[in-house]
Amino acid sequence: MIVNLPTIQSNVDSSLCQMIIPKTFYDNGWIYNFFCKLYYDKGIGAITFENYHTFFNEGTLLKRYFEYPWRTDTDLKDVLRFLVSYLKRGYFIQNYLEDFIYNGKTYKPCLLFYDYDETAGQLKFFCWGYDNQIQSISMTIEELFADIQKANIAREKKFRFDMKRFVKQEGLGYKNDLVKRQFKEGKLRGIKFIYHVEKMNVRQVEISICTFREWFEVFQQRLKFLGQSEELHGAPEFMEFIKDETFKDRKKYLRRLIKMYNELCELFAKSAQGEL
Repeated sequence: MIVNLPTIQSNVDSSLCQMIIPKTFYDNGWIYNFFCKLYYDKGIGAITFENYHTFFNEGTLLKRYFEYPWRTDTDLKDVLRFLVSYLKRGYFIQNYLEDFIYNGKTYKPCLLFYDYDETAGQLKFFCWGYDNQIQSISMTIEELFADIQKANIAREKKFRFDMKRFVKQEGLGYKNDLVKRQFKEGKLRGIKFIYHVEKMNVRQVEISICTFREWFEVFQQRLKFLGQSEELHGAPEFMEFIKDETFKDRKKYLRRLIKMYNELCELFAKSAQGEL
């Protein structure tokens, strides 16, 4: 199946949504209704995207949740047949597990199965690293169990899956009023964000900086879809600044990014240029 290369890699839910959405929803602008605003996530202690798995409420997605029980006599080939049967029906398969280590690297608790290579006997899937990079991996079901799943299955006694498949919907597209409202609501206001930044450790600061860079890429894509030039909304200044790696004081750099993000949110919310 075709998987889109996502702009967002730091946030699993947002990244996954960008990957499995059909190209149709990029062409009609529906995807640009989302990823407008950021927030501080207390759980990870960093600034990130909103949880956009909820946008499936618009009825574009068929979703089924399965728990596949694990016993000592479970045949992995049966598990494989179960997964392949849904892949062949056009479903993407999201596998929930706990953080895992593969080849010395720690990954976030999610796999996305998207294809099966019958010749090699391998499942193809993506996983998300804590370095904000997506890794594409191919494995046999035996390798997958031994290298990634075994410890998780021993704890949970089951595999947990979401089966997701998009269905054709008419009348979906870009909603300017919705987007402007999100930009208006999206400003990171007040002294509390100065406090949040001061509490961040090095990793949390870098996650937040990565988030702003990804957000700005989506912002530019939205402007391009709307036929607007980057000169609108002061985007070029942000563009030059966000690529600047010379700032040694990363917290000061992050505070500047927050300030510029707030300015772009305010300008986009007020602009009448976005009308189609």
